[in-house]
Amino acid sequence: MTFLDTWMTGGGNNDAQWSNAEYDDLIKGAKASSDAAERMQMMHDAEDIAVGDEAIVAPIYFYTSKHMIKPNIEGLYYTPLGYHFFGTTTGF
Repeated sequence: MTFLDTWMTGGGNNDAQWSNAEYDDLIKGAKASSDAAERMQMMHDAEDIAVGDEAIVAPIYFYTSKHMIKPNIEGLYYTPLGYHFFGTTTGF
């Protein structure tokens, strides 16, 4: 799914052995949901726990991309993972 499931209780890559039942429920719910908006909200809520409340993750840098786009440009789709799609609004 995402890097967010790395820290699920008992996860194979959860080397910190961190555990939070609310976090686990949010990740499981996001994986099971077919509603994109609901899934995104659950991932954001889980991220808030991991980065904010519990601070198990401390990002030290973020990838950036510099683009100048005129307001009248249409058809550009930018994903949260940093991919740009031109000429479509769906990304495919």
